Amino acid sequence: MSARRGIGFVVTSVLLGLLVVLGTIAVSRNEVRVDVTRGDRRTLSPQSLRVLAMIDRPVEVVSFYAQRPQEEARLADLVRRYREEQPLLSLRTVDPDRRPDLAEEYGVTANGTVVLAQGDLRIRMVDPVEAQLTAGLVRLLSSERPLVLFVTGHGEASLEDTSPAGWSQAAQLLVEQNFDVRTLATQTVERIPQDTSLLVLAGPESDLTTAETDMIADYVLRGGRVLATLEPLASSSTDSLIAEFGIEPGPGFVVDTSDEQINLTRGGDGRIAIAMGGNPEHPITRDFTYTAVFPLARSLRVVQPVPSGVRAVRLLESQPEAWSERGGPEEQVDGIAFDPEVDRPGPLPLAYAVRIDLRSFFFGSEEISSTMATTFEMMRDAVDVRDTTRVDTLRAAGLELEQELAENARMVVIGDTDFAGNANLRVQGNTQLLLASVLWLTEQENRIALPPRPDLNDPVVLSSAQVEVLRIAALVVVPLVFLAIGAWTLWRRRQWV
Repeated sequence: MSARRGIGFVVTSVLLGLLVVLGTIAVSRNEVRVDVTRGDRRTLSPQSLRVLAMIDRPVEVVSFYAQRPQEEARLADLVRRYREEQPLLSLRTVDPDRRPDLAEEYGVTANGTVVLAQGDLRIRMVDPVEAQLTAGLVRLLSSERPLVLFVTGHGEASLEDTSPAGWSQAAQLLVEQNFDVRTLATQTVERIPQDTSLLVLAGPESDLTTAETDMIADYVLRGGRVLATLEPLASSSTDSLIAEFGIEPGPGFVVDTSDEQINLTRGGDGRIAIAMGGNPEHPITRDFTYTAVFPLARSLRVVQPVPSGVRAVRLLESQPEAWSERGGPEEQVDGIAFDPEVDRPGPLPLAYAVRIDLRSFFFGSEEISSTMATTFEMMRDAVDVRDTTRVDTLRAAGLELEQELAENARMVVIGDTDFAGNANLRVQGNTQLLLASVLWLTEQENRIALPPRPDLNDPVVLSSAQVEVLRIAALVVVPLVFLAIGAWTLWRRRQWV
């Protein structure tokens, strides 16, 4: 018996060694990589893949590293992953100490500078990671940087505020994505600049003046794009402005008592609403498979009757257990319960995308609008055929239409501002929601994808069923597995004796 066991051990050892040798040969001839990092951070993001697919001419990545082998190796590994997806990329390494002429030619003044070059175009960055390198490629491929203006002067989220409530990270994200980000004090101007690609209302707390709301409405009616984020008990003038274009903010705030929300907040803070997944029929949320987190959100709904030419699509909604609580947000929500007499039950819309057919919106029917001329005088004469009972009718008559009436306007309304604050932007799908909304509004749908994530702030949101499965696995399945292994080992030992 002992001899047989010894022979079996030798045969097993030989077979195992042979398997290791064959596996090593196979791996050496065929590169196999498995990304085991959290969030697949060694795998290119979907957005990077989309940007690489847009490249149709050779792009050279020129690195200027002097005595920095680790950073140079990291960049080479990153570019290698890019080249696996897009062979039109190439990497050239230059020592700026040995080739100062090339450093001067490429405008390099700092060690660790990386230059993206395509023809005469040059994009410079220092020690880029994936997010910066992809953003550089976007800038290289884009002839112009869309202008994004953030309205200020009414308590909006600040782009310079680095506190948890500020939008400094959101501003940096947009800059990295090749947007020209600036602020606009609407009290000091008479008109939204003509070259504005997107106007952002980031949670105004105080009311805008009538002149300001008229100015923003005129911008929309000229084919403008607006991103509006709203807060409970905030600017009523902003609510009225949004309602003119089809979206009515609900009263109060959203209370979420779902199991998923309780798991996310480790005990439950009902003022934090969550939305799991999104509308697969709209480009903003088509690939949205994550959880968006909305601290202190407002519900939204479509104005009835829907204004002519307005098409509003629901992007995200709360859990079915959530409801819209009337009144102001309290310090604690433990004592708050759903009242079917006054509260609005879930699931509640938390974000809408609105597309406005301006000709239909102006004139009420496409048949009438198709015969309209493009000059201001004839447009002004045509006002008489419109429905004068609508608020926007009289306002449109005063427009100084310098060009042909735009075909459409776009708007995204989100019932929360803190979702894009510094404390929450990197949580789950919030980054994707903000960036996808901006890309859709600026008509760059082909770039909508999950962007590279530079940090680790991804709480796991589990449903009650998933929690129960994990509990059973921990209390029943795992112990049974160990018992089975022990019983099998004991049985084998008895067989050997």
